[in-house]
Amino acid sequence: MGAVSCILFDLDGTLQDSEKLAMEAQRVGFRSVLKREATEEELNQLKGKPVAKVIGILYPEHGLQIFEHSVRYYDANCESIALYDGVRDMLERLMEAGYPMGIVSSKRKGYVVRELKASGLLSFFDCIVGQEDTEEHKPKPTPLLLAVEKMGVPIEACIYIGDQVTDIRAASAAGMTSGAALWGEGERELLEDGRPDHYFTTPEQLVSHFTRASEVNSAG
Repeated sequence: MGAVSCILFDLDGTLQDSEKLAMEAQRVGFRSVLKREATEEELNQLKGKPVAKVIGILYPEHGLQIFEHSVRYYDANCESIALYDGVRDMLERLMEAGYPMGIVSSKRKGYVVRELKASGLLSFFDCIVGQEDTEEHKPKPTPLLLAVEKMGVPIEACIYIGDQVTDIRAASAAGMTSGAALWGEGERELLEDGRPDHYFTTPEQLVSHFTRASEVNSAG
C-alpha cells in the first residue's frame, strides 16, 4: 500500500456511541411486536448492517413492524448521541494536517447527516455514503468504491476506519488500507478475523500516526 492521503470513517461505534441507542430501539421493536425480549444473538445479527433489509430477511412476517417501532424510538433520541472521547479533536487535527475525509455508513444518509449536524461534525466531511446509495453493503466493497469515486482520489491512497469486521473486509475487498478502531464498539479479538492493516486504540493514537506520516511526506 502507498501513502495514505484520504481517510474514510464508519460512523456508528467508530465516531459516535450510537450502538446503545440502536440496540435499545431494536429491543423496543421486539417488545412491541413480538411481545418478548430480543436475544443477544438477534441483536448481534443486526449490528453494523442495514437493519430494515436484514430484519426483513430474519422475520419476513413481522420484520417491517419491528423496524417501524424501532425507528420511531430511534428517531426521538438520535440527536442526543454522544461522540467518543477524543473524536472531535482527532477530526480537527486531521483536517489541519490536510487530510480529506468521508463517511461510509450502513445507516440511511438522512440520519447520518442529521446526527453529524447535531454533533457539529458535518463540516469535517467532503463525502457521505449512506445505506440507500448502493444496492450492495459492507462487507461488499461497493459503498467504499463509491466514496472513493466521489472523493476523486486513488483507492490505494485511502484508508477506511471502522469498528466491525465487516468494515475491515469491505476495505480489503476495495483494495484500500484498513484500520480497526478499538476505542468504541471495536473488539480486537473479533476484528483480527478481518486482518486489519492497523489497530488504533485511541483517537489520539490514530491522529498521531497520520500527522507524523503527513510531516514525513511533506519533508520528503
